[in-house]
Amino acid sequence: MDHYFKNRTYRHWIACHEPQKDNRKEELRDALATLDPASLPTVAIILPVCNPSLVFLKEAIHSLEQQIWPEWELCIVDDGSSDQAIIDYLSDLHARDPRVKLSFHKKQQGIAATTNDALALASSTFVAFLDHDDLLDPTALAEIVMALMREPHASFLYTDEDKIDSRGQRCDPFFKPDWNPDLLTSLNYCCHLSVLRRSLVIELGGLDSSVEGAQDWDLVLRATEKLSAQQIIHIPKILYHWRISFHSTARSITAKPYITAASKRVLENHLRRKKRAFLEIKNVHPGGHWHVKYALPALPPLVSIIIANRDQKKILQACLQSIETTTNYPHYEILIADNDSVDKDLLVYYETQVAQKKIRLLHIPGEFNYSAINNHAVREARGEILLLLNNDVEVINASWLHEMVSHALRPEIGAVGALLYYPDGRIQHAGVILGIAGPMKVNGVAGHVGKYFKESITVAGNRTRVVQNFSAVTGACMAVRKKLYEEVGGMDEIGLPVTFNDVDFCLKLQTAGYLNLWTPFARLLHHESKSRKGDTTPAKKHRARLEIETMRNRWGWLLDKDPAYNPNLTLEHENWGLAWPPR
Repeated sequence: MDHYFKNRTYRHWIACHEPQKDNRKEELRDALATLDPASLPTVAIILPVCNPSLVFLKEAIHSLEQQIWPEWELCIVDDGSSDQAIIDYLSDLHARDPRVKLSFHKKQQGIAATTNDALALASSTFVAFLDHDDLLDPTALAEIVMALMREPHASFLYTDEDKIDSRGQRCDPFFKPDWNPDLLTSLNYCCHLSVLRRSLVIELGGLDSSVEGAQDWDLVLRATEKLSAQQIIHIPKILYHWRISFHSTARSITAKPYITAASKRVLENHLRRKKRAFLEIKNVHPGGHWHVKYALPALPPLVSIIIANRDQKKILQACLQSIETTTNYPHYEILIADNDSVDKDLLVYYETQVAQKKIRLLHIPGEFNYSAINNHAVREARGEILLLLNNDVEVINASWLHEMVSHALRPEIGAVGALLYYPDGRIQHAGVILGIAGPMKVNGVAGHVGKYFKESITVAGNRTRVVQNFSAVTGACMAVRKKLYEEVGGMDEIGLPVTFNDVDFCLKLQTAGYLNLWTPFARLLHHESKSRKGDTTPAKKHRARLEIETMRNRWGWLLDKDPAYNPNLTLEHENWGLAWPPR
C-alpha cells in the first residue's frame, strides 16, 4: 500500500488528471499525424507467457490494441503453458493480427530464455517489455515515439508506473526521478515501462538466465553501463499499470524469495564490472532494496571536519564528544572555525580541546557569513576530504564517516549528504529537493523532502531508505573532496552569506559534471538551528529575500524542474505528496 498519501487521494488525482489526458491524446494524434511514418522509430512489445490468467492476458493485449499509436509489433513466446485455452487464444490472435509474432516452447525454459526468444522475433528498432498480466496506458507507445523523435540519440527510456489492486483500482503510484545511477544501484527503480534499443540488447547478449528472477534489473544495469546520461530518457508520466496478484512481486518480493539471491548476484556483478571495491552488500528492505558498503584505501584519507561556532559551548561539546566516542573512522582532524565568541567558559574549553592533536582552532572574525567561514577553514584544512558539520549535530552511528568518505572518494561523486534526525526520531533531512516553497510557502528555492516523517514510513519507492543521487544535500553534514571544493570556487560569500550557499555549492558541482549523493547509512541527530536564530529582524529578512532572488536568478531554470524529483509531485510541501491540482 502507498503510505505517503492515501490511495483515495490518488484516485481523486487521477479523476482530476483524466481530462488533461484526454486533451493529451488529441495532441499526440495530431503531432504524430504530421510526421513522416517512414521516419518514426518502431517499437516491438516483448511478451513472455507461461500459464497466465486468461482474463488478465486478454486485458494486457487489449491494452496494446487500444494504443493511439497503432504501428507496433507484438512478439509472444509461450513457455510451455499447460492450459489449452491459452494456446488457442494466442494462436487465434496470431492468425487475425499480422502485427503479432508467436512462438511456443514445448518445455518450460524460464523467463529469461523465453524473453530472449521473443526478442529474436522482433524487427523493430526498439523493444518494450510487458508482463502478461499488466496493462499499458493508451498513450504509452505514442509518448515513447514522441520522446524518441525529440531525443533520437536515446537508447534507454523508462516511465512512471502505478499498480492495479485486486478490485481493479489503480493505486500506489511511483513517480520517479530522471536518471539516477546510485538509486538504480540500490533498487530497480526504472522497472516498468522500460524501452531499449534492440541493437543494444543484442550486443549485451539479451537477458541472463543465471540471474533468473532479477534478469530485468541485470539487463538495465548492463545497458546503462554502456550509455551516457544523455542517452537515458525518463518520461514522467504513468504509462504502465502493474497488477498486484498473489504471486506477483508487485505485491511483495517475498512472493518470489529466490529473487533476493539473484538480485545480490546481479549487484555483485555490476560492481565488479565497474571495478568498485566493496566490503559487503546488504538487503536492507524486503522490497529489493540494497546497501553497498564500499571499501576504503588501505590508508584512509585524512578528513578535515569543519565546525563553525560562536558562543555555544554545550552544543559544541555534545557534537565533539559524539564524534570522539562514536566514530570508528581512524584518520580525521577537527577544525573549529570560531566566529567572535566571547563566552569565557567556551574559551577555556577551546584551550582544553586544542591540546588534543586532532583539534585546531581558527579565529574568523566579523559578521556571521557561513560561506566565508567555511571558505576560510577550507584553506587551512589539511585533509583530502572535507566534512562540513554543524555544531548542533550529534553522531549516532559508528560507520557514518566511513560511509560518507567511501562515496566522496568516487571520481564521479561531488557532495555527499547524510540522514539527519530530529531528537524525537523524525526525519529532518533526507535530501534536498529544488523548487519547494517550504513550510512558509515563500522561498521556492529548496526544501528538505520527507521532513518530519518517521523513518518507518514508506515514501516514493522507499527513497528515504536507500543511497541515491540528489541535486543538493544540506551543508549541516556534507562531505566533499577538497579538490572539488576549490575547483568550483567554494561557497558564495557575497551573494549567499547565510542561506542556500550549500544548495548553490551543490548545483555548481552538478553543472560541473559531478553527481551529488545522499546516504541514509550515515546518521546524525540535528538540533536544527539551535546555534543561530531565525531571520527575524528587518535587516535579516531583507538579506534572506536577496538570497532567494540570487538563487532564483542564478538557478531558476533548474529550480522548477529538479531531475531528482518529478513534475507530478508537489512543490508546495516537503512531504513527497502529489501536485494538486496536477501541474
